[in-house]
Amino acid sequence: ISDRFSPSRVFACNALIGAGFNLMTVLTSDGGLILLCRLATGFFLAGLYPVGMKIAADHFGKDIGKALGWLLGALALGSASPNLLKYLQLTSGLKGEFVFLVTSLLSLTGGALVWFCVPDGPFRSPGQKFRLKGLLVCFKDRRFKGAAFGYFGHMWELYAFWTVVPVIWRNYLGDNAGFGSQQAFLSFAVIAAGSVGCVIATALARRSGFNKLAIVVLSASGICCLVSPWLLNIPSFSVLLIFTVVWGFLVIADSPLFSSMVAVYAETSVKGSALTMVNCIGFSVTVIAIEVLNRFMAQFDLSYGLLILAPGPVFGVWALFRYRSAASGH
Repeated sequence: ISDRFSPSRVFACNALIGAGFNLMTVLTSDGGLILLCRLATGFFLAGLYPVGMKIAADHFGKDIGKALGWLLGALALGSASPNLLKYLQLTSGLKGEFVFLVTSLLSLTGGALVWFCVPDGPFRSPGQKFRLKGLLVCFKDRRFKGAAFGYFGHMWELYAFWTVVPVIWRNYLGDNAGFGSQQAFLSFAVIAAGSVGCVIATALARRSGFNKLAIVVLSASGICCLVSPWLLNIPSFSVLLIFTVVWGFLVIADSPLFSSMVAVYAETSVKGSALTMVNCIGFSVTVIAIEVLNRFMAQFDLSYGLLILAPGPVFGVWALFRYRSAASGH
């Protein structure tokens, strides 16, 4: 859709409809309808992230790296913001509907900004029809394949880590007074650290190369997985906070690097479809990772459960090394 029609319009419509379903979640008490609203919200959210990257690619062409650093930084900050809203809700004594109301308003505002302020970019090349073969051809490019496979490994870790961050703080804080608001604020801080990581990583990558830096960042994030059994059990609040913030900084810092390489190496006429396809696979990997982590944590301690995330970075680094010679130019 974003290849055939105005990506800005597609983005705005998805933001509007998604906000509506998100708000409807708290306007009904019917369990089946609530589930339907959550599914619909997730469905239309899928029209934002990859389409946003398509818009950035259409405006910046091959110089997309810096733009995606800010775009993915915004994604990290946006992903963290419900925790901040939860903190404000708990400390102000407001009802839980406050979080849904404000996130819906933010989505409407974002959609309106894109609709009225972001025209289609000069590098846009509209596709005429959906071409599955055109998408598969992208994977014949070793550079595209390396970036995509590296991204899949990265996605095994990213959202599973974000999902478990509140659990980490719940386990540490226990049931002491005000632990709910503290848990929400600390979770916000850890996830939001990734927004800084995205901007800094893309700035550094313009000098060192996207592929090389992605290997370094993904390796560092993988090390965090491996040392988590020891550092998550440390009684020191300061050490735990520093460790989780550093992990939050690293866990998404390589995301704009992968997205930049995928956008640059994808065929221009199917760029939006290629970005969406890679994201679809990546988020499918995420769903599996979260389910596996959930089951693993049911059998083992939380800290040891996080070891299950390590194969993602290992696979991603392998893919980047495997196709490094072909992708070293970016």
